[in-house]
Amino acid sequence: MFKLNYKLINFLATISNINNLSFNYGSEIAILGYSNVGKSTLINILANKKISRTSKKVGCTKFINIFEVISGKRIIDFPGYGYTNFSKKDEKKTKKMLYDYIVSRVFLKGVLLLIDIRFLLKDIDREILNKLMLRKVSITIVLTKSDKVSSAKKNVQYECLKKEISMISDKISIIIFSSKIKIGMKKLINTINKNLSQ
Repeated sequence: MFKLNYKLINFLATISNINNLSFNYGSEIAILGYSNVGKSTLINILANKKISRTSKKVGCTKFINIFEVISGKRIIDFPGYGYTNFSKKDEKKTKKMLYDYIVSRVFLKGVLLLIDIRFLLKDIDREILNKLMLRKVSITIVLTKSDKVSSAKKNVQYECLKKEISMISDKISIIIFSSKIKIGMKKLINTINKNLSQ
């Protein structure tokens, strides 16, 4: 299997508009999710260093952050949707930018959709999944914060999500993940390796 050394991840750029995404080669994997679901933490865990800002305050990431593993292999970190300090106008603009990216970006090979295991899918998550169905890209739902629930609750939530996802597509993968106790780390890395090898 194609393997990457994620300790080599470097911050490339911050942009406020996908029209400024000037890297027109290689492969990208996008990290999406509700505010405060753990996107920046996931990147820091991958890199084994703090390269993405984290905060207990929701809406910390307000722009698209671009990271490079090696030349032509990028991780795109989108702002969290939902509770942010954005105005309604800015929130609408950000949502459109996200949808434009996932529908039209030819270098997008995979999406990690991060979901808090305690709450599962929200309406906007379902909207994103429906948009992604228009593309032939790999979709992986990463159930974060799994250290905050019991083993029994993990199983219940996993099965509940699996049942709902099966009605959308049989090709969406689910990974139970915790940045705190490193559950699902190997599966996550294998998924990213596979997507970025395309």
